Amino acid sequence: MAHKKRADVFYKRLKEDAESALTFSYDCRKNLVLPKFPDQAAYYLGQMYLYNFAVCQGNSYSSQTPENMFAYAWLETDFTKSSNQIASTVHQNLSQQAYFEGITNICLFADGHCFIPLDRVFGNLEREFRKIDVIEKPELYMNIMKKHATVIRLGGEHCPCEIFKTYADGQIKEPGNWHFKFQKAQKISSPKPRTRICA
Repeated sequence: MAHKKRADVFYKRLKEDAESALTFSYDCRKNLVLPKFPDQAAYYLGQMYLYNFAVCQGNSYSSQTPENMFAYAWLETDFTKSSNQIASTVHQNLSQQAYFEGITNICLFADGHCFIPLDRVFGNLEREFRKIDVIEKPELYMNIMKKHATVIRLGGEHCPCEIFKTYADGQIKEPGNWHFKFQKAQKISSPKPRTRICA
């Protein structure tokens, strides 16, 4: 019952539309295999993945166009898919100063296994990808994405991949150095029951 109430609040907030508020939703779509072949056996021979992290500016009633949809793409040979890459894309997206004129409230939604505006775009992309039997180069995936989003290559001139983990290590204290103490945990264990083997 509690999860239903949380979901209702989540969707209510996602639908809100105020002139002084700005809403963003974020999500990674599934890895795109390269090269893509129609033969299922060839799937396991794929040499690399194209990663795609997407951002939608707007609430659930906003139309999804390349002006408010952003797809950050990179090959696994360029970077892994980790917190540094995700933080770099979010940082680049939120650094666009034009967004924030007259804005007093920013709402950020990340996928929590809930339906968010990005899922509609992911569905449209998936239908288009399925129509093409063979995809050998990442540019073909990205050209299809460009119909629905502004595609930005991670690590390129417009979106460098920063090392946020190193930056955070110097800024965030270790839990033992915080100004309050954590409650000590107790380990409770029960002995294993002895099992008799009857012959």
